[in-house]
Amino acid sequence: MQFFHQGAICLWVFLLVTGAWSSYGQATNADYALGIKQYNQEDWSGAITNFSKAIVAAYDLDQSYSYRAYARSKLNDSAGALADCAEFIKLNPKSSGNYFWRAWIYVNLTNYAAALADYITAIRLNPRAKDTDLASAIGSELARQANICFATNDLSGAISNLNVVVFLNPINSFPYLRRAQFKLFQGRYGAAIADADISLKYDHGYYMAWVVRAWSRVALNEAHGASEDYDKVNAWLDERLARKKSDPEAWQEERMLADILSCLIKGETQAASEKLENLKKFSLPNGEDKIYTQIYREHWQKLIETIIAKTKEKKN
Repeated sequence: MQFFHQGAICLWVFLLVTGAWSSYGQATNADYALGIKQYNQEDWSGAITNFSKAIVAAYDLDQSYSYRAYARSKLNDSAGALADCAEFIKLNPKSSGNYFWRAWIYVNLTNYAAALADYITAIRLNPRAKDTDLASAIGSELARQANICFATNDLSGAISNLNVVVFLNPINSFPYLRRAQFKLFQGRYGAAIADADISLKYDHGYYMAWVVRAWSRVALNEAHGASEDYDKVNAWLDERLARKKSDPEAWQEERMLADILSCLIKGETQAASEKLENLKKFSLPNGEDKIYTQIYREHWQKLIETIIAKTKEKKN
């Protein structure tokens, strides 16, 4: 051991005296710099090669491992990327940025659950830390999963996914609106109104938020509030239909729903039932939206039938 220690000292002195140490450091820096250049050019293989040289020389290990991990993830080298992640997190386990970075790598590897876990860890380490692009990337995938849940009539699963989307981006009006729609279809009318209100807070002219709130208020026998929302819905539809005179079927299904809503606000259950039958006969669109439209229509029909039955019961 003493011989090894003395030998190491002699080698260090030799490098220092001869100037080889300086050139060695320059070479290492050049490898890292070239790795950065190749990384920015999306030359992932080249970047991996040069960051590997920097790592062997123990040059800026935190950054070298970080960049190599990302480059490996772009080449779908899951094992290599995550091994590098473990190294740079071990070097600085309290860095929120390191967890944000690994979350991005998980996004590249399409492991969104792990990406979300790291995103939450980063926020816990530094509540002021933000990565809005990362939040958007994870949120977009969860919103897509919410749509898949809805397409299989899994409203609870859809809402669970949207809960996380709202957490990731609390000032985006659309996830609140979608969640409000699904809560309306579940019969959670008060919760649907609450989400519609938040959606309107961030987008004052959101037509569907008025629709959801109006139907929820009708279901809760709040005729005055429902009537106010209906007026906004009606004005919005009139404007859109006026623009689409050359396309008579544009917005027609929304108009039919609005007419049924108007009947129910007035307590005209027979007229509402007749208009519902016409809605059932309205043709579905062709293409990829057909299944979503069909499921939406089924939920609307069930909601309308429930409100008609409750209104009749109240009259009796």
